[in-house]
Amino acid sequence: AATAITFNTAANTTTRTGTERLRIDSSGNVGIGTNNPSYVLDVSPTTNGGEIARFKSDTTNGASDVLIVDQDNNDGRAALQVQGAGGSNECLYVASSGNVGIGTTSVDQLLHIEKSSGTTIVKTEVASGSTVGFEIAKTGDTTQSWRIVDGATVNGVLEFYDQTNTATRM
Repeated sequence: AATAITFNTAANTTTRTGTERLRIDSSGNVGIGTNNPSYVLDVSPTTNGGEIARFKSDTTNGASDVLIVDQDNNDGRAALQVQGAGGSNECLYVASSGNVGIGTTSVDQLLHIEKSSGTTIVKTEVASGSTVGFEIAKTGDTTQSWRIVDGATVNGVLEFYDQTNTATRM
C-alpha cells in the first residue's frame, strides 16, 4: 500500500525519477517543497529568497481575492497571524473579532500597537498640499467628528479641527 503520492519533475525526458515537488502523505497533509508536511498545507521553499506564494485575482466581480474564515470566532486565537524572526516576533495579529494587533497577540482594541521598549511612533505620510492626520468620529444620536491634522485649513499647521462644525478649535 502506498503511504504517499508524490509529483516529480525532471530536467529532461530521459530522467526517470526526477525531483519531488509535491507530496500528499497518508494523513492527507500536502507538502510543497517538503517531503514531510506537518500541516494540511505545508509550503516550504527549496531555494533561499523570493516570495513563497502569490495569490492573484483576475476578476472584478466584487468577490474577495483571499478569504480566511475563522470558524470558532475565538479572539484568543488568530484569524491571521504574521511572525518574523523565525517565528519569535509577532508582526501582525488579526483576531476573530477583527481587532488588529501590531507587535502583540493580546489585542484589546480595534487597533493595538505595542513595542516592548523604545520609541513607538505611528507615522502617517502624504505628499505636500494634502491633508494628513487622524479622525475621531462618533455616530448615532449625537454625531461628532474631530480631526488632529496638518492641512485642514492651513497647510503646515497642526490643528485640532471640529469636522462637524467646520472650525479649528486649537
